[in-house]
Amino acid sequence: MKIKKAEPQRTCLSCRKKQVKKNLIRITCFNGKIRLDKEQNLPGRGVYLCPNDSCLASLEAKKKLKLWQRAFRYPASRAELLSIKREIETFLEKKR
Repeated sequence: MKIKKAEPQRTCLSCRKKQVKKNLIRITCFNGKIRLDKEQNLPGRGVYLCPNDSCLASLEAKKKLKLWQRAFRYPASRAELLSIKREIETFLEKKR
C-alpha cells in the first residue's frame, strides 16, 4: 500500500492564499540580488507569488514596497521589483 505524500504548500506574499508550491512563482534574494527562480531551487531568501495579474501588480505598488523589503530582509528598490515583474511576465508568456 502506497502512502500518498502531501505536496508542499506555500503562501503568496501578496494575497496571502496558500497554494501548492509548484503553482506559485518563486523570487529569491541572495547576496543582494533579487532574481526569478524558475526552477525553484536557487539559494537565498525565497518569496512566493501567485501567477495572476492582481498579485503581480503588488510588485509595482508603492504601498507594498516595505512588505517586499521585509520578506527579502533586504532594502529592495522599486526599480528592482519592476525589473523582476517584467521578467516574470516574459516567463509566463513563454510558459503558455
